[in-house]
Amino acid sequence: SDPEGLTLTYRWRALEKTAVVLDPNSMVTRVQLGEQFGPYKFELTVTNSKGISASTIVTINFVSTRLR
Repeated sequence: SDPEGLTLTYRWRALEKTAVVLDPNSMVTRVQLGEQFGPYKFELTVTNSKGISASTIVTINFVSTRLR
């Protein structure tokens, strides 16, 4: 949220070659991961209507759900 109540825009970017961001301009996005298990990193940049922005790295850990 913006402390002044300004409108925010969102930009997701995959930092891994085998991952794809399906909704890059959405606050909550969907991603498609590669076929390899392990961590996938994404950058989220949030910008307010005055052009002030902040970024963070989000890591998703893709694990097998199969029982062994």
